Amino acid sequence: TGTTSGVEPGQSVSVRLSDGTTDVDVTATVGADGTWTAADTDISSLANGTITITAGTFDAAGNAAVQATKNIVLDNEAPSVLTLALATDTNNASDGITSDATVNVNGIEANASWEYSVDGGSNWTTGTASSFELPENTYADGVIQVRQTDSSGNVSAIAALSGAVTVDTNSPTTPVLSQDGNVLTVVGESGGTLKILNNGTDVTSQFTVTETGGRSEERR
Repeated sequence: TGTTSGVEPGQSVSVRLSDGTTDVDVTATVGADGTWTAADTDISSLANGTITITAGTFDAAGNAAVQATKNIVLDNEAPSVLTLALATDTNNASDGITSDATVNVNGIEANASWEYSVDGGSNWTTGTASSFELPENTYADGVIQVRQTDSSGNVSAIAALSGAVTVDTNSPTTPVLSQDGNVLTVVGESGGTLKILNNGTDVTSQFTVTETGGRSEERR
């Protein structure tokens, strides 16, 4: 887009875009207000980097206007793919069950924006800094996703967190204890880890543990 002075409406403007090796030529028309636009120009053959734009025209009498030149930067390359990982996979470091809801995001380019999705890409939320928090839930493999957009508007490929993830920030229920002779019965949360403490000291190893459903029997 450009403007002219002293050039009649309807005159042609010759525009050349060049990356120094390849040229793209296009013709625009001066409008009633003296402006012209080279719209819908295909510059896919030009290389990324500095592009020189040169525009020239003539008035109705054939007098040439001084050519105008401007440099722009062409960037149509997608930014790199982000990486993401749980900040901490608590308790068991490889089971994907965690009480820490933070996901760290790496590879964010300077001046880029980024987004994350927790539903497989159906909805996106703008990210800040280099991490985000997962709502407490269970997530299937690949549904936690991130992508970034660089300052030129190019969007990266989507990166997904590998493996199913369960975020559980609630403390387990308090176990119920009962004793019959040398048998101590514990009713607690299924899937939890049992520890037997004596005045704060872990004495679990002193017992033989038998688990039945949500009940555990410890014999000493």
